[in-house]
Amino acid sequence: MRGAGMTWAKYQIRWNQGEPASIAQDEINNARNRGFKVLLSIVGDRNQLAANPTQYYQNFAQFLGGVAALNPDAIEVWNEPNLVREWQGTLPFNGAGYMRLFGPSYQAIRAANPGVRVVTAGLAPTGNNPGSRDDREYLREMYNNGLAQYADVAIGVHPYGWANPPDSQCCGGRGWDDDPHFFFLDTLRDYRQMMQSFGHDSAELWATEFGWPTWEGLGVEPPEEWMKWVSKWDQGNYLIRAFQIAQEQPGVGPMFLWNLNFAMLGNLVQERDERAGFSLLVPLPVNERPAFWMLYDAVRPD
Repeated sequence: MRGAGMTWAKYQIRWNQGEPASIAQDEINNARNRGFKVLLSIVGDRNQLAANPTQYYQNFAQFLGGVAALNPDAIEVWNEPNLVREWQGTLPFNGAGYMRLFGPSYQAIRAANPGVRVVTAGLAPTGNNPGSRDDREYLREMYNNGLAQYADVAIGVHPYGWANPPDSQCCGGRGWDDDPHFFFLDTLRDYRQMMQSFGHDSAELWATEFGWPTWEGLGVEPPEEWMKWVSKWDQGNYLIRAFQIAQEQPGVGPMFLWNLNFAMLGNLVQERDERAGFSLLVPLPVNERPAFWMLYDAVRPD
């Protein structure tokens, strides 16, 4: 990762009640010892959250305060809460429900460590469906419930592009390019415009997940037909261009590629798990996809 010019590492921790905050210490040490800053994305137990929301908010906040005391560089409070699979039960499935969790979490983090960067949960770029809430509507609900009062937070965003190049904007007609949710640039611009409309344009956008999948060379059919539209070379070119676009946009902070090596874990390729398509490293005989070396070439000194 360091050779490819990356300076941050992201770890996700799923917390269950009773576990100490020190479970995060290994991740922090692993990153720091290798010269990386570290973002901890922390989610909790959805079933416990649903059972007793008010008490869980307080317990979760206390845990985050303990994590902040360990001095990570940044903490992301939850992940994609606009998906039912991430946020379920009797809780309000909207931005107001999330802000009930975020408020005490923010206060606990700040009390323990004023210097750590607090990042709102990156939202899944999607519309209103049985398993999801529209991320633009959800973000607006977060702002309507007080998000703009947190002047020093970063706003998490997951600007995935599906099979659409990063410079493209909505819309085409192939099915996966007929909605602004499926476009990297549209998502960044929509979020920035909403932040400005609520007077929060001083906050940074952090892309806590983004990437393009390719199924080329994996030897089995992809889980989605559109994954055939991105070649391994497209993947690399799209990632390079996405970084360039972000550098040209005002107020875009660190960007975290999804993902480094999921294709190397277990049987995700044979199981046709979409996470394998995003991976920069794939099983033998060739470990690195072209994207890995294209990133390396883009940042190495002349």
